Amino acid sequence: MQVSETLPELVPPVASKDGSSGHALQIERALIHAYGHFRDLPFERIDPGVTVFFGPNEAGKSTLFSFFYTMLYGIYPTSPEQHPYYPRDSRHLHGEMWYRTGDASLSRVERKLMSSA
Repeated sequence: MQVSETLPELVPPVASKDGSSGHALQIERALIHAYGHFRDLPFERIDPGVTVFFGPNEAGKSTLFSFFYTMLYGIYPTSPEQHPYYPRDSRHLHGEMWYRTGDASLSRVERKLMSSA
């Protein structure tokens, strides 16, 4: 699947009830294979309303935000040695996300950063 690197191209504009336009994207589920300290972590049935992730300091909230951002926009930096969330064990940074856009079609994006060594 060819994936765009910018959200406006990835998500088509939709009109809201008040006539304004914007971009609609509903994350259905995600699977973090390896990202930062997370390993094999599934997210199923994400609420279509507002979803809040909360926890104590160092629980992984910023890591989780970075994961979703990476799924939408791509992996940066592309060097494993420079990426702050590249796993330090033998796994590669890897994740998948399923989402619906304004036309309600289900799409999947998968990103994986292989070692340069």
